[in-house]
Amino acid sequence: MSHKSEEQYNWLFESLIDFAEENEIDLYPPRIITDFEVAAINASRFMFPGVINKACFFQLEQNGWKKIQKYGLASKYGNNTCFSIKVGCLFALAFLPPKTYVLGKLRQVMRNGQEIRSAPLFSPKIWSVHKCLDLSVPQTQNVVERWHNRWATLVGNSHVGVYTLIQELQKEQQIIEAHIDCIFYGECRPKQRKGLVERENRI
Repeated sequence: MSHKSEEQYNWLFESLIDFAEENEIDLYPPRIITDFEVAAINASRFMFPGVINKACFFQLEQNGWKKIQKYGLASKYGNNTCFSIKVGCLFALAFLPPKTYVLGKLRQVMRNGQEIRSAPLFSPKIWSVHKCLDLSVPQTQNVVERWHNRWATLVGNSHVGVYTLIQELQKEQQIIEAHIDCIFYGECRPKQRKGLVERENRI
């Protein structure tokens, strides 16, 4: 889902909660990783009070690159080493504790010298991955993106019929349930591909 309303996300989370209750699953996620969508973040906080919201680091980079293109800086970014390093430093802030850098942008300086800053659209607590490194929490939601790609391969067509879609969903459910059974019985889970592990370590 992308560019959806808060009501649509509420409906999505309600459906997940209902499904979990019907299948006797305790659905209390400690943290939820999303794109930079206010609607998704607000809905997750409403439906799961106390949840920790985190934004995908990959999406942070993607959004930054879109801004670079929007303001006509793509060529400068590619050809000016000094400029590209400075931009990279902005993304590198995500790996530092939020307390080590200034929050908000300067809006006004009072006569007594006090600085008034506006709150950022997305709090550093959302896009900072500093604590995720200690907890070994994924910094991206690329595993979801990979499933989307796999699903597109399974279905093979963006305009498939509803019956074909249902059949593929049933097959996918059987595969997932088999994986869950393996976990319950203590069987070893398949190792992550070496490239994926190395990428997480680099991040």
